Amino acid sequence: MVVQGHEVSLSSNEQLNGITAVLLLSKQAIESEVRNAGFEKWTLLRPGFFMTNFLYLEPDRFNSKEIELVSELMGFDTLMEILSSASGRDIKAVYLSPDEIGARKSTDVFVAAQQAMQDMDQFVDMDQLKAWGFPLGTFESYISY
Repeated sequence: MVVQGHEVSLSSNEQLNGITAVLLLSKQAIESEVRNAGFEKWTLLRPGFFMTNFLYLEPDRFNSKEIELVSELMGFDTLMEILSSASGRDIKAVYLSPDEIGARKSTDVFVAAQQAMQDMDQFVDMDQLKAWGFPLGTFESYISY
């Protein structure tokens, strides 16, 4: 491990502690930037547990692997049905036409992001993900909690 330009030999536990410290300091720096950016509204989410924590427990098993961490793939209509059921309100997705998308994506970051994400499922191999043995929840169980 390199610390302030010097190679330092650390045990596995010391290396994990060092990596954890770097991650936490990076997270703190990002949160500070968000707080001080002048946004009218902002929220910092701090989940109590990340599935990525499993990677720390078995570093050899996950060495040089790229793992998509998703729990399920679903379309917007299914998502809206789950939200409707959980909230007791009728929630529907409103779809833009290709012309509307073209007109809005250069000025509306949310439209551009949604367009970019619409085909992201091609990058996730759910069978491979399930083979890792991570406990996968569902959006429906999360939202009804």
